[in-house]
Amino acid sequence: MWLRLDRLRMKRLVLLFFLLLSLGLVGCRERSEVVTIDLFETGDIHGSLFPESILEGADTGGGVARVAAVVRSYRERPEARPVLLLDAGDLLQGQPLTYYYNVVDTASTHAVAEMYNYLGYDAMTVGNHDIETGHSVYDRFVREAKFPVLGANVVDTATGKPYFKPYVVVEKGGKKIAILGLTMPTLTENLPPHLWSGLEFRDQVETARAYLPEILGQKPDLLICLMHSGPGKKEGDPRPMAANVGYDLARAIPEADIVLCAHDHRAALDSIPREAGGYTYILDAGADGRMLSHCEISLGVSGSGKPVVRVTPELIDLSAYEPDSDFMEHFAPVEQQVRDYAAQPVGRLTAPMDSRCVFFRPAPFTDLIHQLQLELFPEAEVSLTAPLVENLVIPAGPIRVADLFNLYKYENYAYLMRLRGSELKAHLEESYDRIIRTMTSPEDPLYRIDESRRGGPYLPLEGPSFNFDTAAGISYLVDVTRPSGDRIEITGVGKGRPFDPEAEYLVVMSSYRAQGGGGLLTHGAGIPMGDLPGRVVRTTDHDLRYYLTDFFRRHDPYTPHIISSWTYVPDAWAAVAIPRDSASIFRDFPRP
Repeated sequence: MWLRLDRLRMKRLVLLFFLLLSLGLVGCRERSEVVTIDLFETGDIHGSLFPESILEGADTGGGVARVAAVVRSYRERPEARPVLLLDAGDLLQGQPLTYYYNVVDTASTHAVAEMYNYLGYDAMTVGNHDIETGHSVYDRFVREAKFPVLGANVVDTATGKPYFKPYVVVEKGGKKIAILGLTMPTLTENLPPHLWSGLEFRDQVETARAYLPEILGQKPDLLICLMHSGPGKKEGDPRPMAANVGYDLARAIPEADIVLCAHDHRAALDSIPREAGGYTYILDAGADGRMLSHCEISLGVSGSGKPVVRVTPELIDLSAYEPDSDFMEHFAPVEQQVRDYAAQPVGRLTAPMDSRCVFFRPAPFTDLIHQLQLELFPEAEVSLTAPLVENLVIPAGPIRVADLFNLYKYENYAYLMRLRGSELKAHLEESYDRIIRTMTSPEDPLYRIDESRRGGPYLPLEGPSFNFDTAAGISYLVDVTRPSGDRIEITGVGKGRPFDPEAEYLVVMSSYRAQGGGGLLTHGAGIPMGDLPGRVVRTTDHDLRYYLTDFFRRHDPYTPHIISSWTYVPDAWAAVAIPRDSASIFRDFPRP
């Protein structure tokens, strides 16, 4: 009897022990339970929503329709892990689709907002080209988006408060994820003030530091910095108000687990170690929806109660995926509407125009813009412009709305400015210095070819093509044997008037250049940034693409011709160098 009772008591004790142990283990499981989240980031989409570009007339291998396919495949996995979908800005500019809903159809819900709502984006940060669309567009987009549009360093000057939501904390799988949004502050240097009126753009790193205590006070399990800013220099380049500061921010804010970048159009995947241990991961998805940043994130708690974050990052090449059929079917009416718009004829060319010629000699491709600008401002004596595309031939025949986007890529306005002759010359000196060297013999290279840039989306030149200004309205020589700053000889103005370095000239140029973009007026001509607004005489009311439409209708049919007058000298040296260097520059860029 005693034995039986003793055994019974022992059994009960054992059961109690295992019950207590079980409860303890359950508690341990709750503390060490791991939640895995799939994070996806896009950036610099520039209106590339559909797989086939209306401008290129072919499948690009990218587009948000492919993003939709990848995200759907993860959402439909049996384990059904939470998905976090983010965008790093520059979404609302670049393709006929965005322009159509920005400018033409302003009554409907913006198609891009509809698409991002459909995909279930959790947040995006605003980019410089989003701001370029103007208040009427990005304010409307913010209202129509069913997700927060972030920008912690964008301040409403009237209230001193953030104009966009600075950060958001979302819950995924029971975990709190903080997303801080930032954008490059230097856009005010390149965009007309009316596009960002009432806004102040502050330093990204300092803004992140300011918000960090507030964000950490909410005890997030993960902190993401979502930036319209390139990674910048890995070795560090901490400068106030810099545009590309991904690495700098990661160092300044070691609490950030992931820094998602955009703006520079260069795909990147990297990490930097933290002093306290672990890494901050830095990703950039490139441009046009050709790549997709993905992080598999495991969030848990150690036995001591310390949060544990494990990140497995990758870049997904979207060309390996077919566009999502549901997405394509749902938005087929939008695509057709935009295609019909882009196919509308606005005029006719009697001869082809080739963008490749503009680096070597006066060319109809850029001279068309010169002609347009001088017509917009008849009082102007000189026009400055740069090629915005590098490898394009527009054939003879009908000019469609879509062709206008190839002829002029950005929504720049035209500005009429006052420049002294010496400043105009210095501007051109800086422009040519960006792409040419000083030759000591015909065998020397003329152009500044950067071999490290081969294989990328742009020409392998040290200076970007959009900062290579040529001039019309003046005649000038570019002496390839002279040193930097002393190559340009302006031989006349207009129809033979002598050039006077001390005289004041009315010069028409893009708003990007007039605002200091590229540094040709500031670093080159030596005009302080703060003095540029005082040099502006007047501006256009609309972007240059708007006026191109009217131009072709007034000049139908249009015969491409040359109005500028410049050349490289000595002629014999240039005749040897140009064909040789041209073949090298365009080696990886076959004619379309």
